[in-house]
Amino acid sequence: MELNRRDRERLLWESWGDRLGRLPFLSEEQAAEANREQRQRLAALGQRVSRHFGGSKLATGPLSPGCQACGNGTWSCLFITRQCQASCFTCPAFKSSAEMAPYADGLEFRRFEDFLDYCASIGINGVAFSGGDPLLFADRLVDLIVRLRRSLGTGIYLWAYTNGLCANRKVLESLARAGLDEIRFNIGATGYSLDKVALAKGILPRVTVEIACVPEDVPILKGCMKEMAAVGVDHLNLHQIMLSSANLEALVDRGYHVTRQAVPSVVESELAMLELMEHALDQGIHLAINHCNTSYKGRWQQRGSFLRINKKILAGHESETESGYIRRLWFTSDARKARKMVQALLALPDGVPQIAPEPADGLVGDPQVIPEPVDTPNDVGGCLWDGNHGRLYFPLRLFPQAMSSGMPIYVQYHTAGLAPDVIVTQERRILTTAPGKYLSVLVSPASEVIELDDAGRRFLGRIADSADLGGEGVELPYELARYECIGSGVPDYD
Repeated sequence: MELNRRDRERLLWESWGDRLGRLPFLSEEQAAEANREQRQRLAALGQRVSRHFGGSKLATGPLSPGCQACGNGTWSCLFITRQCQASCFTCPAFKSSAEMAPYADGLEFRRFEDFLDYCASIGINGVAFSGGDPLLFADRLVDLIVRLRRSLGTGIYLWAYTNGLCANRKVLESLARAGLDEIRFNIGATGYSLDKVALAKGILPRVTVEIACVPEDVPILKGCMKEMAAVGVDHLNLHQIMLSSANLEALVDRGYHVTRQAVPSVVESELAMLELMEHALDQGIHLAINHCNTSYKGRWQQRGSFLRINKKILAGHESETESGYIRRLWFTSDARKARKMVQALLALPDGVPQIAPEPADGLVGDPQVIPEPVDTPNDVGGCLWDGNHGRLYFPLRLFPQAMSSGMPIYVQYHTAGLAPDVIVTQERRILTTAPGKYLSVLVSPASEVIELDDAGRRFLGRIADSADLGGEGVELPYELARYECIGSGVPDYD
């Protein structure tokens, strides 16, 4: 579910602070006009495009296997350098000539073997190599590809991003021999030249053009798309330009306007994307164009980053929401009442279970470290007694029984992400990647503690029953739905 205006403004302030006044937001009149144009272009595309990931992503043809892995949350993007010899004004990243360890999913992997173990342990089936431009270090890139193939086999899909300036026959052939499945060229860095694209097409299995969609360049791109189709480009991935500290001044100078999303993005860029898709269809240009807007990334890339960690660290009393948050439900209680509540929830005979009045060994606080669902005196049938806080946690499957108790029920939502070992002040769990090897996972509150009212109870009751939430008259309490439900469709520019 999309955030309301108040919450979006709060996130914007947290990210931009005093610089928020520099962001070129649309006025009400400009937003209304942009929304009209967006609706017209979406209507013109109609059934001629396919819709993926809740309608967030539009396409005129099949998606690359890499894009599918991205949306499904089964990919990882490994950044191997911050160096780049291009100077694209749209780039959201700062360049650096300093040496760096490869990093992915917010964490450095100083030993590549640790990244291999990480990929294998959480079921990664797609890896992208990015930067900077990874072809600046082609020999290193080839070595990483070979080691990935040797470790994870042919089932993993591998692709690399490049501006093409370092691409030549020797480099491309070495990447193909190593086992690279796809190369993606940012031809915006080379004046929309397709020379390197055409060269790669005869060498690598799949060749994609992937560019930030610059509104002023729409006339050039309309002509270029015919050439792409003639060359045999497999996919054209159009990205909505995202605003960052690195490109703020350049985007402001060009007179662009940005959305009021957590990651502000250029409105004119997405409208140009829709225009190019419409043009290709109208002119019969056979090109698989992928509309990769920021809303899709905020919904589905974020969801994927949560889910691939959640499945390794969820405890028995926890569950995950459609949008990837960890859900915790509980009663407040003391040890005596907790025993009775667990008996009632699980319909157990008297005397079972024997819940200890304090956390058992290995459970500290809220609790802090539970690598796998545990079976201790404190964890019975998915129920967990936390004596430090006087909480009896229970799994979602027991929510109907919990509602019948008449007791107040509380919920709180959390996120999980990889974290350096140095973080010790917050709740951490262990993600085991190989025998004797692990990564730390930081579990952080995403919401306040919410006491469920009648609407909240009905809403979570429907989720526990796997009922349809899209029916007429179904109430979606915002304070819960923003964590429970993932947004759908292409949002407007309010």
